[in-house]
Amino acid sequence: MLPLRGRTRSEGPWGKHSPALDISQSLRVIEHNAAHLLHDAKAKVSDQLCGLCLRPSPLCRFFLKKGKGVEASLTVDKKRSNCTYAIKFYYHKPATSTSSAPCSNVPLQCPPCPPTAPPAVWKYNMKVHFPEKHVNHVKTSQ
Repeated sequence: MLPLRGRTRSEGPWGKHSPALDISQSLRVIEHNAAHLLHDAKAKVSDQLCGLCLRPSPLCRFFLKKGKGVEASLTVDKKRSNCTYAIKFYYHKPATSTSSAPCSNVPLQCPPCPPTAPPAVWKYNMKVHFPEKHVNHVKTSQ
């Protein structure tokens, strides 16, 4: 078990080799996990792993809502979303890739999915989500 802000969490997908991450640096946690999603052979891409904890998507669900204000962008709806290891992160920071922070993995609303029904899909999971959930859409767009 690893400490996580006063709580403990069970071993991650990499067993006892799962590092303790500084959750006060939420962008770095998302970047670290994104590196696993993109480059780690142990990461089972077909499970559509959570960008915060690397657990399979059915265990973690993120819903989006419009932020406050006329020009506000999307934000995570904390009341409807759930991830056992959820950490506070500002949606707009990881949504934009920069040279100092190249990761852009954030939950996105899938365009063909109805916005009121399913949870958002992490950006790096879209390439698995589309062929799995929208077979007809993929065939017609090719």
